[in-house]
Amino acid sequence: HISLFTFDVISQPSITWQKWYDRPGNPFPVDNSVTDLCESNLGNYFIVGYDIIRKALIYKINDYGDTLFTKEFGNNFSRAYCVTQSSDGGCVFAGGIADSNYSPFAIYATKMNSNGSIQWNSVYSDNYNSAVYDIQLTVDNGYIGCGIIDSNSSNLNEGLLFKINSNGNIQWRKIYQAGFSKSFQSVLQT
Repeated sequence: HISLFTFDVISQPSITWQKWYDRPGNPFPVDNSVTDLCESNLGNYFIVGYDIIRKALIYKINDYGDTLFTKEFGNNFSRAYCVTQSSDGGCVFAGGIADSNYSPFAIYATKMNSNGSIQWNSVYSDNYNSAVYDIQLTVDNGYIGCGIIDSNSSNLNEGLLFKINSNGNIQWRKIYQAGFSKSFQSVLQT
């Protein structure tokens, strides 16, 4: 289950609502992980994460926590780690996806409209384990993302920074090496 709380911190802190969310068609309780949420420019919220089966989960809720839709994404080796609003009231979520337990995770980004329909899905594979930990809308309606990639044989992770356009096409990508393990967790356009 996923449990979310909202708090009224203007006066006395108190829980204004609490909800439990399950993945679609779940016949039994499954542990789910929420990894990120964002407010859309239409006033609703997108929540992303994954379940123990490792399918990416995307929820859209209103101000009261009521579920507007719930979607699963990818295969049994998909994780959604981050989400940001898009300019049209939808969202772009990103994370890591693999073909099986034995293949490396590739980074992906997926655009969903405000009704939950997939507009585009782009997978960026280098045959190295990698994941996106943050993605943000840029002023040109593209997206900038960051994360981690293991692109060398010394098992030292490296920081990853990339830019995609509004159609999900990669514009540039940069790997930051430092001689020790690192990953980028957050990115902002300045």
